[in-house]
Amino acid sequence: MAWRTAVLDHLVHAPADQFTEAWLRGLKDTPQDRLTDRLSAQSVDMARTWTQARNTDEETRQVLLAEVTRSAQTAFSEATH
Repeated sequence: MAWRTAVLDHLVHAPADQFTEAWLRGLKDTPQDRLTDRLSAQSVDMARTWTQARNTDEETRQVLLAEVTRSAQTAFSEATH
């Protein structure tokens, strides 16, 4: 897919500190009793942060977030069963 090529190309050139700062800020702001939910949602949040930082077009953003959401749900399901 063309969007996958664009995503991978931009990911290689994205500043890592943007991701790390956003991730740590989210963890620090999360109450202890919600930490498990927060960690399970982190991949979607990181993908959203990345697409915003890169000014990704809306169609690409939605496709990427849908794929990341499916992947996160699958991983969570496999880890808890």
